[in-house]
Amino acid sequence: MGVDKGDLYDEVPGTCQYRGYRNGPDHSDQYGLSPQYWHVFAARLAFVVIFEHIIFALTGLMAYIIPSIPSELRTQIKRERLLMKEAQYEHTASYQKENDEYDDLLNAIRNSRSGTRLSEVIEKKNWGQRIRQFSWASSSKKDPLTTVSTLTVAESVDSPKIET
Repeated sequence: MGVDKGDLYDEVPGTCQYRGYRNGPDHSDQYGLSPQYWHVFAARLAFVVIFEHIIFALTGLMAYIIPSIPSELRTQIKRERLLMKEAQYEHTASYQKENDEYDDLLNAIRNSRSGTRLSEVIEKKNWGQRIRQFSWASSSKKDPLTTVSTLTVAESVDSPKIET
């Protein structure tokens, strides 16, 4: 009832083959990789690439369909950003309005290098009243530009020190 093991070892087979997708011993490239191996390898690689792209597409589609932020919260965030921009704009506009007069005074000082006295430049442009307003308003802020001396314009431009 069984196979006699002695019969198996008596005959020597001509070739020994296994499933490795390699060339046989009678091929010019003995035991090299066969074209069948490369076809299987290309099919495996194509499967991996296609499967990967399908997964990327599905996750992207799910991310698009299911939002990470609820629409109500997104609307509230947009509203708060708009209010923040408006507040920044109003603050910047009021700050520029207050500081434009100081800028005009400083530009007048820089532009006139004729050696006239600073008090004459202030009186020509009606700056005396404005300086008094700003010095009174900013005295609590300890602003170094609150007091204006009567140095000549050339002296005030050359020396960086301002009397307080």
